[in-house]
Parts: sequence; structure tokens; C-alpha cells
Amino acid sequence: MPSSHFSVRLLDSRIRVTASAAACAAARLLWSGTLTDEAASVELEVDASLPLAPSLADIATRLNATVIENCQPLTVHAGVVASPNGAIALPAVSGAGKSTLVAACLLAGLEYVSDEALHLGHGEYGGHAVPYPRPLGLSEESAALLSVGALGFSAGDERLIAPEELGLVAHGPVPVRHVVALDRRPGAVPSLERITEADAVHLLLTHSFNHYMAPLAAMAAAARIASDAGAWRLSYGEATDAAEVLSALLN
Repeated sequence: MPSSHFSVRLLDSRIRVTASAAACAAARLLWSGTLTDEAASVELEVDASLPLAPSLADIATRLNATVIENCQPLTVHAGVVASPNGAIALPAVSGAGKSTLVAACLLAGLEYVSDEALHLGHGEYGGHAVPYPRPLGLSEESAALLSVGALGFSAGDERLIAPEELGLVAHGPVPVRHVVALDRRPGAVPSLERITEADAVHLLLTHSFNHYMAPLAAMAAAARIASDAGAWRLSYGEATDAAEVLSALLN
């Protein structure tokens, strides 16, 4: 199968991917907001003989791993959505429902910052969330729940959807106004409960990818965010209902 390539700029990384022509064509649509002609600092090669779905899954996994590995400021495993009034960070483990909730927020009118990482800016943008516009990875069940199952591309056990297909995408650093812990329980009526500043710091550091690289700087960054932002616990059952609550929190 003939191979092709594309290049993206994601956070602090410039990456060139070589894969099958079909996979590259699909990936250019999925990562359309990040395509670049800049010289790459990292080269990734995906087996061109792979079918489309596993090839896209491999591209998504390896691009994300490369980007996260190269992040320097504090970077937290979190969904991030925004409005003109600022951003909400949703730190959580894999499988907690971040991507589904972020997708629901986009459909409710909020802007996409990331469904994977709260990445903090440098200098004057310290305490700001830097957009990481990778495609959202939704389970087929979540995609059907949100009525977006016809969008994007299958990548094996999930569907990859470009954020631009769901709503607006933030194009610059956004100040973090709220940090929200997720408590998803079947049947729960969505509600927000205040948590302490110390809880917010713990939440950010617990879910950080790279705090161990500079522990004191990471602690200071987390404390600055927690001091400036509102800190909450969101209890909810359905992502669509929770998205309305988060939208109201920013607007």
C-alpha cells in the first residue's frame, strides 16, 4: 500500500507522520487545525499495510504520547472547555468520561481547548490553558448518545472526531476560571458543590503528567491556578445535562 505523510504542530511538538495514503488523508481531516509546513522535530512512522481503523488508532496514540512527553510546563490529564469568560479544567483519569463531557459541552456552545490535557502557558500566559486541538476519541456508545455517530472515523474501539465538527475551537491561551472534579454516577441529578483550594491543588497534581520533572514549580503552578479559580465537584449522570451546568458556570 502506498505511503504518504503529514506534519502537525501540537503544543511544544512539531511532528511528521508517515503512514498509508488513506490514513494520512483521514488524519489531515482529523488534525486539520494543527497541520504545519514547519520542519519536524520528531518523525513517526506507522505501518502502511495496516487497515484504516487501526492505523488511525496508532497515529492518535503515538501523536498524543509524543506531545505529552515533550511538555515542559505543568500539564494535567484533563478535559478543558472555554467561553469568552475563561476556561474550565476537568482533571480525571482515563475512562472517567472527559471526552464525552467535553463533546457535550461543545454541542452546548462552549469552545474546545482539549479533551486530554490542561497544558499551561509560559510567561504572561502562566495560569492559562493552551489549546491542544487533537480529535476527540469517543466510544461508539457515547457518539450515539450525543447523536454524532456519523461524524469522524472509526479507530477500532472508539470514533475519532475533529473538534471543529462539534463546535468552536479556542485559538489562543485561555485563563483557567474553574477547576472541576468529576463524580459521575448513574441517575445523578447534575449539581455543583464547592471544594477547597487545597482539594483543587491535590486534584491538579494527582492527575499531572509531569509534575515530577520540577516538583516545586509544579506545586507553585497548581497553587496559583487553585488560588485564582473556583473549585468544584460536579455530580452528574448524563453528559448532556452536566454540559448545561458547566455552560452556566462560565456564562
